[in-house]
Amino acid sequence: MSGRHKRWMLFISWAIAAVLLAAGCSGGGGSNSGGVGATPPAPPPPPASGTLEGVVRDAVTRAGLAGATVEILSGGTVIATTTTGADGSYDVDVDAGSGYVVRFTSGGYYAADFNDVDVDDAETVILEAVLQIATTYVGNGTVSGTVTSSLTGGGLPGVTVNLRAGLNAQTGAVVATGTTNGAGQYSIADVPTGYYTAELSAAGYVTAFISVYSLGGQDTGNQNASISPVLAAGETRIVLTWGSAPSDLDTHLTGPTTAGPRFHVAYYALSVNNGTVATLDVDDTSSYGPETLTITSQIAGVYRYYVHDYTNDGTNPSLVLSNSGAQVKVYNSSGLAATFNVPANQGGTIWEVFELSGSTITPINLFSYAESTTLP
Repeated sequence: MSGRHKRWMLFISWAIAAVLLAAGCSGGGGSNSGGVGATPPAPPPPPASGTLEGVVRDAVTRAGLAGATVEILSGGTVIATTTTGADGSYDVDVDAGSGYVVRFTSGGYYAADFNDVDVDDAETVILEAVLQIATTYVGNGTVSGTVTSSLTGGGLPGVTVNLRAGLNAQTGAVVATGTTNGAGQYSIADVPTGYYTAELSAAGYVTAFISVYSLGGQDTGNQNASISPVLAAGETRIVLTWGSAPSDLDTHLTGPTTAGPRFHVAYYALSVNNGTVATLDVDDTSSYGPETLTITSQIAGVYRYYVHDYTNDGTNPSLVLSNSGAQVKVYNSSGLAATFNVPANQGGTIWEVFELSGSTITPINLFSYAESTTLP
């Protein structure tokens, strides 16, 4: 029985107890001791809870790992657990809370901890794909990749890359460091086999964090990232990155104008200036990204952001988009406002990611095979 079912059973038990108590108070006894007509106590509401979802893959083959154990820990105590399905995906109900550690273990692989996970009431949190490392890798390896500017797509020199042990470990001791060269490339040698969080910082840019890993005896390249220049008040930037496949994911944004129908910005219509001012800054067609769009003037109304798998357009069924490792980050003048990880193992070539109204970002996370040129 899942945690959520247990909580509902407890709620039902309370409700039954309240009904029985009411019956007892109003039952016939010879004396009226004040119980007749008494209001029974209200049952407590069901506990606040949410859901964690994601997928576990082999770090090298990227195949889903079936039967991996997923534990949610609070203060070192396991509060929920599940196992991955045949495709490596999982979902687990958990009480609403903050600062959880999600631990992944599987036979023949090093355990991985994903740190500092928050779950709000009625929220579904989709974690990024966790890439588990086989225990056949031992010793030290090299972590390398390229850091690009999300505004231009070009390699960014002089970025400091600090590594911390663990996934989503944004504080604590730095265990290794490096700096990007003139082409934006970094390479950090002698890193023990394991899971790390890379902190990426440069003057004038929003500090970013990405998950990386080291394999003993290997140079694990293409651990890439894109960082955004700091934004002015009222601006919003949306940055899409993904893995090696498919080669071409496209950004689509629709929204309100002061006159005429809703606008639609995409690779074939790079900008709009009609109340809303928005521009597709970078259109990437050769894997990894970034694909970047900036809204510099926003008006009242609902904006909708989509990702289209252009490479596999017309293919049905297709799981390529959902297994691409795509990640969408939304920035404003305060920094990173939201992160969306693509839901795994879902069919579709269109991912409707979120809606934006004012400063409110509402997750959608729906997949379809809709026609990309007619998105609402």
